[in-house]
Amino acid sequence: MMWDVIIVGGGPAGLVCSENLASCGLNVLVLDDRDEPNMDKLCGGMLTERALREFSLDENILEREIWGVTVAYREGESFTIDYDERVGGNVHRTKLGKYLAQRALSSGAEVRSKERVKKLKIRQDYVELSASETYQTKMVVGADGVNSIIKNLLNPMDDRKSLGFCVQYLMSMEPELIDERFGQRNEFYYGGDVSPFGYAWIFPKGDCLAVGVGALLSRVEENLKVYLENFVKRHPVASKKLAGSKVIRFDAALVPLSGFTSKIYSNHVVLIGDAAGTVSPITGEGVYYSMISGKIAAEVINKAFQKDNFGEKFLSVYKKKLKKQIGRELKWGIWLQNYFLKGQSSNVGIGIMSNKGMQKLVGDLLMGRKSYTQILVQAIPYWIKNKIRSTVSG
Repeated sequence: MMWDVIIVGGGPAGLVCSENLASCGLNVLVLDDRDEPNMDKLCGGMLTERALREFSLDENILEREIWGVTVAYREGESFTIDYDERVGGNVHRTKLGKYLAQRALSSGAEVRSKERVKKLKIRQDYVELSASETYQTKMVVGADGVNSIIKNLLNPMDDRKSLGFCVQYLMSMEPELIDERFGQRNEFYYGGDVSPFGYAWIFPKGDCLAVGVGALLSRVEENLKVYLENFVKRHPVASKKLAGSKVIRFDAALVPLSGFTSKIYSNHVVLIGDAAGTVSPITGEGVYYSMISGKIAAEVINKAFQKDNFGEKFLSVYKKKLKKQIGRELKWGIWLQNYFLKGQSSNVGIGIMSNKGMQKLVGDLLMGRKSYTQILVQAIPYWIKNKIRSTVSG
């Protein structure tokens, strides 16, 4: 059987793409190597309000609504921003995967679990995939994450040092304690004692917490799990808040933090989600950008079927559309990553973080309420004032 489109990977990117393509009347198959699509994927699990709104996500999937954020930027110093409206919600990725898979199925797509693609061959007029059986398709979509077999085919010289590395505990806690200690806020912790050029997070859910540490892979010189253990057991603030919780699962994963993958399309092939590098380099947010890439890829692939053109030149419009919608976000995210995480202006950064106006902007950034361009433009006056103050005092 010749499928119109085969999507490799059943995460948010792949499932949104399949839903949109099936809605256009195309014959779509999703292959996922897990027991269920997106099952137990390492992720803090925050969905920003823009993701909930733009993709019409059912609020029943939320384990906890989020109305604020707490940021600790060095020992003893932190700030909290509370909003007068919901800014997002935290979910379990398995539950999100089931929900998005059901939407895809309802649109006419087929989803097959426990199906690992081992080999891919791009023929002149179609693509052949080898899994438990041999599949043929006019278009293949690589949505199988940072270690994508399809991405590696298009980008054999990919530099893994540009990736991020994350470790996370899922920790159980009595709901009453979560309400008391965390309420409806997500928490971010920065500092060299927390992570080597990265940060830690605590995202509360219904009866558990996602507690993790992320860092630039190129800067990780020892087991990152040691940082996570220290954060949970010895951090002066976090350890007290986490007292009484119990680790129920440990996960580790690579995350793309350097913007778009070098090549995200070829004849009969496009990459989306983590495989395409659609993750915020500064906040690590990936779900929203992944779904955007899936939606745009579906639009372009549908046009390819209308024109009966699956060539690289025609599919190049996919990257153009993707760059137009989220390219600037990722570009400025890389700049902010270099500025804050690599410590090039740490003293200035600390001074800025103590400013009330800047704190609000940081909160807006972490909660996805404003674009990076808006954040940077509004931050310039604070940066200049602090730079002058730092120069004069020095």
